[in-house]
Amino acid sequence: MKHKGFDLEVSIVSLCVHILGLLGLGVNGQYLQSPCPNIFTYQLDPSTREIFGYVEIPDLRVGDVAKLNVELSIAAELTKNNYGSIALIKTREQTGKDILKGLPAQYRINFPRRDVIPSMKMIKLNDKIICSGYRAQGRLVTTVRLAHTLQIKFKTASIVTQRVINGERQVPQIGTVSNQFDALTRTQQTPVTLPVNNRVCGKAVTDISVSLSINGKRCEPGQFPWIAAIYYRSPHRGEKPIYICGATIINPRHLVTAGHCVFLADELIRPERLLMAVGIHNIDNFFEETAVFSNVKQIFPHPAYIDEDSLNEADIAVIRLVKTLVYTPYILPICLWKGDDSLDKVVNMDGLVAGWGVTEKGTTVIPNYFRARIVSKRQCSDNLGRTYSHNTKIFCADGLGAGPCNGDSGSGFVMRRGDHYYLRGLVSRGRVEHDTLKCDIKKYGIYTDIAPFRFWLRDTIEIPNFG
Repeated sequence: MKHKGFDLEVSIVSLCVHILGLLGLGVNGQYLQSPCPNIFTYQLDPSTREIFGYVEIPDLRVGDVAKLNVELSIAAELTKNNYGSIALIKTREQTGKDILKGLPAQYRINFPRRDVIPSMKMIKLNDKIICSGYRAQGRLVTTVRLAHTLQIKFKTASIVTQRVINGERQVPQIGTVSNQFDALTRTQQTPVTLPVNNRVCGKAVTDISVSLSINGKRCEPGQFPWIAAIYYRSPHRGEKPIYICGATIINPRHLVTAGHCVFLADELIRPERLLMAVGIHNIDNFFEETAVFSNVKQIFPHPAYIDEDSLNEADIAVIRLVKTLVYTPYILPICLWKGDDSLDKVVNMDGLVAGWGVTEKGTTVIPNYFRARIVSKRQCSDNLGRTYSHNTKIFCADGLGAGPCNGDSGSGFVMRRGDHYYLRGLVSRGRVEHDTLKCDIKKYGIYTDIAPFRFWLRDTIEIPNFG
């Protein structure tokens, strides 16, 4: 819970000590001066009269992992297990909201002693030095190393969640953000339209090759015409929307995605904060000729979805668009699963996953796809080290050297039946390697099983639309 009083005190102290940091600060005969005042300053806690370290890390993005390593140098001997600490000033949820607003992450360093204040020797962010200081002076000098890792996500329970595009990219400015996309949705309609009927679903105009490379393969435009991109709109006008998740077209007004994709800090995202893009290939190019953008009318997470539940077996949500899509060779729905719901009937069968997730080469703005093979619940439990009951509404799939990663959440797992592809699952979670915090392709991907939810999907789609 956010403590407003504490936040207010921090703001006041920050203003005062910013001036002191430029001039230097004298404490118990020590002259303290930050080697990098834009990142680190010495501050005074007015409630305890203690000096602490204040760190600001700017320019973080949702989907990033911020590994912060701090090295202090103190001219004193320290007692065992008393080396100080580093922690976020605000909660992880509030920090995530600040980052979405373009604000820095704020950290507090508690020093090991009150009478001797350490020098800042070095700060690293993801193994890159961002602040270089100096060693303390004295006969006995102790080096203190503190570390903090922050994975910036749209939710708290899932390991694989969302990705954003790293770096700054320029988008032509033709008014406000909302006006830009209103203009796009009016003008970028491909003239070649297709009929709205069952024969159109799950059948790409461009052939889907079956000779897949082990680590995934780049998609061609129109190869998976049912995939869609979900963007988060910043509350600040003029800021570029942030890609957060994949989704799948199921009819001209509805898309389906993972439930955790529509929650931010455990709260359901308001429809006006989301922007949907269909027919898009490069998620960083808002002016693609084939792309169509739509605002969101309503969001329907499954009623059984619990954001704090690590299993999240109801990790599914439906998004209703403001506008009705016009089908083109680049915009087509997937076929919804029908027939037997039994997972045993599809074990050892292959499916395809396409999305804008991180690849072995890093972040990408072009979709990639890979083949994955459904495994039994027992194989899943053995591989992931936890027990999944036979009735759990998820399945695991072996990516055969590939797997879902940051940015793939919500993307569809589709299986071929005859000449059509059918939606069987949604990317829910993956695993990360403990040491590198990179996606672990040796572990199976976890998918929400669509089959048990197909009647809920049907009923949700049929909810009356007012407007």
